[in-house]
Amino acid sequence: TLFAKQNGKHQGNQPAQKGLVVAKGDYMSFAAMKKAEADSDAIIRFYNASKQDTSLSFEFPMGKQGVSVVNLAETVQSDLDDDRVTVPGKKIVSYKIKF
Repeated sequence: TLFAKQNGKHQGNQPAQKGLVVAKGDYMSFAAMKKAEADSDAIIRFYNASKQDTSLSFEFPMGKQGVSVVNLAETVQSDLDDDRVTVPGKKIVSYKIKF
């Protein structure tokens, strides 16, 4: 059984906000984030709303073990060596993140 309990303010060194993934890119829309079907990795999807290619960059404040480009069926297409990619216009892109 899991219970939620509200605590008062306490001392600590964690920031008030902390994210798993920070993504930045002009015309890029966040589409989805979910657990991968085959394992415990995360799948994250974005949509380029413009007709032009645009750049998408990632930051992983809590670290990562790896990022792969996947298709909608979550099949790995390639591994990403860089935290910046070019997304074609009007396309959905999916990435598999191993934390």
